[in-house]
Amino acid sequence: MKKFLNSFFGRLVILVLIISGIYSVFEEGAIYNKYKCATKEMELKGVIIFVTGRSGYGQVQIDNREKPFSLNVSKEIYRKGFGRYHFFDIGDSIIKSAGSKEVTVKKKDSVLIFTLSCND
Repeated sequence: MKKFLNSFFGRLVILVLIISGIYSVFEEGAIYNKYKCATKEMELKGVIIFVTGRSGYGQVQIDNREKPFSLNVSKEIYRKGFGRYHFFDIGDSIIKSAGSKEVTVKKKDSVLIFTLSCND
């Protein structure tokens, strides 16, 4: 084994493994960012019927969409009436224009506006 590791071929194999490991870490981050940013292109207007994950990030499904989508909070812009850690929950109304990072969540007199976490 020591002879293999000291050979040219052994060093080449180790170098390829290191490079592929580094590449996979960066590629995984790019794939996750693409997944998060897919929500930016959607127009959202409906009532939340499903939430998974923690408050402020996770997946959400609304009543007029077939599949859940990523909803990750980057920055809070405005808050009125909701508790400190409430970003969205089942029964809240959600409004977002296509191509925008700004999301509005409403429930009765409570309003919350935040931006999506998306590195574009």
